[in-house]
Amino acid sequence: MPCLADDTVLLFAEGRLGAVRRRRAAAHIDGCDECRELVAEAARAEHEVLPPGSPVGRYRVLRTLGAGGMGIVYEAHDPQLRRRIALKLHRSGVTHAEPMERVERRLLAEAQAMAQLAHPNVVAVHDAGLYRGRVFVAMELVDGITLRRWMRQERTSWEVTAVFAQAGRGLAAAHAAGLVHRDFKPENVLVGADGRVRVTDFGLACAPAVVLEEETRPELVLGTPPYMSPEQARGDAVDGKADQFSFCVALHEALCGRRPVAPRFAPEVGPRVPAALAAVVARGLSLDPAGRFASMDELVAALAPIGAPGRHRGRALAVALALAAAAVVVSRPWRSEPQPSAPPVAIERPVVAPLVEPAPQRVPPAAIADEPAPPARRAPPRAHVRRQAMKRVAPPPIVAAQPADVADPDAARDPWSGQQR
Repeated sequence: MPCLADDTVLLFAEGRLGAVRRRRAAAHIDGCDECRELVAEAARAEHEVLPPGSPVGRYRVLRTLGAGGMGIVYEAHDPQLRRRIALKLHRSGVTHAEPMERVERRLLAEAQAMAQLAHPNVVAVHDAGLYRGRVFVAMELVDGITLRRWMRQERTSWEVTAVFAQAGRGLAAAHAAGLVHRDFKPENVLVGADGRVRVTDFGLACAPAVVLEEETRPELVLGTPPYMSPEQARGDAVDGKADQFSFCVALHEALCGRRPVAPRFAPEVGPRVPAALAAVVARGLSLDPAGRFASMDELVAALAPIGAPGRHRGRALAVALALAAAAVVVSRPWRSEPQPSAPPVAIERPVVAPLVEPAPQRVPPAAIADEPAPPARRAPPRAHVRRQAMKRVAPPPIVAAQPADVADPDAARDPWSGQQR
């Protein structure tokens, strides 16, 4: 699909596109960095960026962190608590299908509900209020990157699983508090420099069930189309299972580099993805909400053993040992001398040969008789010892007369002959 026309980008940024055109534009912007930057620039043009030092409630703006279709995010200082925060200033017109009074009430109710939720995998919401008719949300300032940027580097399947399991715990905590995100995607997840994963943008994208039932109009569809569940795209009432679907779309994208294709959303995982992980993704992408997991907690429990670091460290160690053993086997044909193979059974008593053989000594018969015998063998009788000694030192044979120039040829031939005389 070609990039959006300039007027379409401006209408999208101003919230003046129709529902169908807006969904199509959002689907394209989600996968096009250039158009996303244009929308951010249009948002900056629509609302003048606040200069450093500007007051927003009790907060003071320090600098601009970024801008998007929903608003502008600043780094700000809280003089009361003496800490830095992220301050998101909602832009007007983004929810053009609702009157501003209803938008303000809904966003404030959502932010106040999120302020009651404290979980390590959810960006903390500290405060919410109105600034010149626009809703602002004061949030935890995270030193890190978005999940989208984290996914740009090559990751192993268990690294992806471990990160998404943390994000899933954050969603599960929100569901337990009665909140539905409705816009889970890689841009709304932060991976901190400390390794902790936090789900963000609850204050703008989620809604308590009471608010959904009483105030949200049926024709209003919130969320990002490529990550929407079928029931959310139809405008039906949604619950935590809609977040499951969006979660598995993002997980599929992180594992395979692409999202599952609508409308079937059949997973297309490769051989590098473990079968257990592929089964989790397939179940979460079920078109029927009844076919998905009973809860986000159940989905995370299915991911936990796959992303456990100890399991894969053991697997990596086994692979390394196997490769090392294979290297030894392959290298043997190039050795200069054949290596003796190991015996098939264990040796009960190791036989250790001395490095230097001691010189033979004459042992008195009394010493031989008095010497204690080794425990493992019986001492040989004297006659046997004498016969063995005679075999080692045999007397020279009797020969005929020798030539005159050799006085004793046996003496030259046998160094032991002199000792026998």
